[in-house]
Order: sequence, then C-alpha cells, then structure tokens
Amino acid sequence: MRWIDLANVPKDFDALMNLIVKEQYLESCPEQLATFLTERKPKELNEPAIFADQYLDAHANSTHNVSRRPIDKDREIGNKRQQRNDRKDDRNARLDTE
Repeated sequence: MRWIDLANVPKDFDALMNLIVKEQYLESCPEQLATFLTERKPKELNEPAIFADQYLDAHANSTHNVSRRPIDKDREIGNKRQQRNDRKDDRNARLDTE
C-alpha cells in the first residue's frame, strides 16, 4: 500500500501495528494537535502522547479547548506495548544465556 511506503517504516508486524495505532490516534485528535504531532514525526508509539502533553501545556491558557482523554489512552497503549516489549527482551536474553 502506498501510505505504508510513504511512512517509510519496516514492513514487519510491529512496525505496521505502530503505524496504524499512530494514524488512528492522529485521527482522534483535534486538527491543530494532529498537525503539531505530525510535524514532530514521532518514531516510537509513546511519543505522540509526550508531544501532545507538551502542546497542551503550551496552549493551556489559549481559547482552544483540547481534550486530554485520547492522550491518556495513547500513553496507556504505549506503556502496555513497552511492557510487552520488555518482557520479550527478557525472554530473549534468558534464551541467549541458556
């Protein structure tokens, strides 16, 4: 698919899943926040949430009302994914030492 090629990500399951989750997250964000996040080109799954927090902190007193709900959900997904990757790394390290 062309949009996967344009995203310049490896064509393995984890990379494609991360891309899809990031795209879904961007679709759930207000337009200004989605533009801000896209400009930062996040590489890791948790980075959009970090960048969104920075955006919300910087725009806290503005007239734009941006909900924090999707950000917390994305952070939770990113944290769960990181925990799963950590467990995988631990298993692989144990197998390497055996």
